[in-house]
Amino acid sequence: MRRKFLFLCTFVSVLGFIMSCSDDKKTPDTPPVLEDVIGEYASDKLSVKVDGKDADANAKIHVLKEADNTVSLKLTNIVPGVEEFIIPNAQFNTASRSSYVATVSGTRADNVSGYEVSVQGTVDNEILTATVSIKEIAGESADPEQFIGARYKGEMKITAGNLPEPVTVQQQVYITKTETEDPNNFCLNIDNFGLGEDLQLGNIKLDGVALVKRGDVYGFSAEGCKIELDIVGEVTLDVKGAINGSMLTMNLDIDALGMKVTVAFTGEYYFGFDMTQWVDVTSGKYTFQEPLFMATSNQAGVFLMSMIDSFFVTYDEDEGAAKIDTKDTKGTNMIIAVVPKATAGTMFTGSFVLDATNTLKSTHFGIPCRMKPTTLNVTYKYEAGPKFYETLISGSGFGAKVTVNELPDVVDNCSIAAYLFEVDSYDDYLDGHTIKDPESKIIMVASLTSAGEANFTSKELKFEETGKGTYDPSKKYKLAIVCTSSSEGDAYRGAPGSTLWVKNLEVLGE
Repeated sequence: MRRKFLFLCTFVSVLGFIMSCSDDKKTPDTPPVLEDVIGEYASDKLSVKVDGKDADANAKIHVLKEADNTVSLKLTNIVPGVEEFIIPNAQFNTASRSSYVATVSGTRADNVSGYEVSVQGTVDNEILTATVSIKEIAGESADPEQFIGARYKGEMKITAGNLPEPVTVQQQVYITKTETEDPNNFCLNIDNFGLGEDLQLGNIKLDGVALVKRGDVYGFSAEGCKIELDIVGEVTLDVKGAINGSMLTMNLDIDALGMKVTVAFTGEYYFGFDMTQWVDVTSGKYTFQEPLFMATSNQAGVFLMSMIDSFFVTYDEDEGAAKIDTKDTKGTNMIIAVVPKATAGTMFTGSFVLDATNTLKSTHFGIPCRMKPTTLNVTYKYEAGPKFYETLISGSGFGAKVTVNELPDVVDNCSIAAYLFEVDSYDDYLDGHTIKDPESKIIMVASLTSAGEANFTSKELKFEETGKGTYDPSKKYKLAIVCTSSSEGDAYRGAPGSTLWVKNLEVLGE
């Protein structure tokens, strides 16, 4: 009896073992479908390695089903400098282990961020375990000439360890020529950088930023830049960004005395001037102001201060506008140059390089333009001076005779005009002579003249073709906006006391 009982116990044990082994091999008949894995994976539902290292604690991966039934993977806080990186057309599959699991995978090469990102992941028991590989896309060195002078206006988000939440401000970023010897470098500028109006930290100027081309996108970067910021002192910056069509995206990583600050900027190409920011310019013993990003004829006023009581272009604080005046400069031969009775003030895009022997060559009109302009928006008012004069010159040199005639039936006019012209090099420009030359390559113009506007008036001026060609995005262009208080000032005709106020200028395009 005892032997039978032992045999029975042994049989039951063996049978239980066999059945348990059979259960271990059992696989569910219904594998997971896409709907089972759609959703966001984060925190304890996500385990992710990025190039072999643990991802940021705030990392997330979202499995998405698109309207066309394709799968996308959205990576958040994983790709450097990119808050959200989306991989379209990802793969969804199932695999059999002890039970069915779901797998997701995808790769995307993104010229804007400059990264090729690959993801391999497995969803098991509602947990996503993933590996992410990030490779930089090298690109080819590129000439930054076409971007010199370009400005981008948009939103800047600043995040710092001592801030309870990110600060968002409106900002402009612009590009200027490098002072380095590398032809593929440029200088990146941010004026009045800070955390809003209450905390200004000064200007950021990053020279030696390298430009590369990846497909149709231009990428840029620089590492270890040292600059001085107000209050903070010396900081170290790394910058990485891209120019894609009319958009510029950029990320700054700032080390400020051990405090980490990140700055994200997205802006659109902007060709506008609101006349609220002015910069000081010193010439000899004189200092005058000019609107930010624009030039004026004030440099000529330095040599005429014995005749005039103020510069030609000033900021009218009461009006919040640029004030452009036509001055009474007597009409005389100053030996090195003839000065008319009425000298018109001019404000323009470009630069002023004084040529005392031929003053019309002093205005170098135009800055690079990377779009086809459609509209010039302007807000202005104008008051014509009481007496209109013409200055006639006979002879030349020391013996030149100057004759001033009053023309009582003529009323002065202001002029506001924009000229798009083709150039072989961005060093080319128009001046006071060539801007009216029939042989110039001006292909589009938007303009107005006015004998008087008592109150500020806003106008939308449409660009019209001149018949000298059509816009071709493969060619180089510059755009000159020229505002003057006397439309015939270049012909020595005008009325002293004429005043043009300009509050806003903006060019729209495509």
